[in-house]
Amino acid sequence: MHYIFQKRCLIWIWTPLLKLSLLSCTDLHYDSPEGYNLEDFNEKKLGKPLKEISGIQYNQEPRTLLAISDRKQNLIEIDLDAGKLRDFTPDMLGEKMDYEDIVLLDSTIYVLSGKGIIREFNRSCRDSSCVKTHALPLTGVNDFESLYFDPATNSLVMICKSCEADKKQNRVSAFRFDLGNKTFDTAAWFTLDTRRVRQLAKNDGLKFHPSAAAVHPLEKQLYILASSDQLLVIADLKGQIQKVYPLHPDYFPQAEGICFAPNGTMFISNEGKYGQATIKLFQYKEAGRNRVTDTLLAKENSNKRRD
Repeated sequence: MHYIFQKRCLIWIWTPLLKLSLLSCTDLHYDSPEGYNLEDFNEKKLGKPLKEISGIQYNQEPRTLLAISDRKQNLIEIDLDAGKLRDFTPDMLGEKMDYEDIVLLDSTIYVLSGKGIIREFNRSCRDSSCVKTHALPLTGVNDFESLYFDPATNSLVMICKSCEADKKQNRVSAFRFDLGNKTFDTAAWFTLDTRRVRQLAKNDGLKFHPSAAAVHPLEKQLYILASSDQLLVIADLKGQIQKVYPLHPDYFPQAEGICFAPNGTMFISNEGKYGQATIKLFQYKEAGRNRVTDTLLAKENSNKRRD
């Protein structure tokens, strides 16, 4: 387990003597999921096109990340070795709206909008004429930011950030899109229990509004970010919540995207809330050793030794 300790002290001024007095101090600790150290990361700062970065997706060939930014109609590719950005697709997603998450499966790309609409197109597609649209038939005012691939059911799952049917129900609903017949299920695939989140976080004031999600390729567990609550929640693939980890606000000011490399390396994107947007890379370890040494960190360590 890994910890960061932060002192929060209340200080008051006693007038007219103007003496400073320490009222109280509280130690806050930030734990890490098994296999990761959330204090130990490699960070890449991103340019202006990704200041409002939302969804990210690992792209193995070549070793890059694909990213989508709010209100942008194109995908941007992030070179993990060179740290450079380049356009991956032209402006092709059609209607302007908030695009929140992305999934890449073989040569097909799926992009989620906040309205619960999935845009589907082949990576070779170069204009909006080849983009297919799949809209979740859900009534009321609904907001989505999370889309992930569930290999166990060959489906895409999108999680409500805030949905009409969940209000005052202590739950967050998830909906499945079957990739076999390209249709949505008529009912929620599962629901996440917000009371369980509050219990494990030891915070009764949490709202729990998911901002991103991805399935761990080795553990087969669902990792869910909640940016506004600064949480990382781990659940099984049926939505049963296992662990909740508060995120350090200095490291995760606005965590809006998460994805994994096949070896378990975890990537988390942060919007540029107080400056530049960033990508943070966390190596995965098992039984106290690196499962696979990430080539980016190995390259940087090699350069340091030469210096």
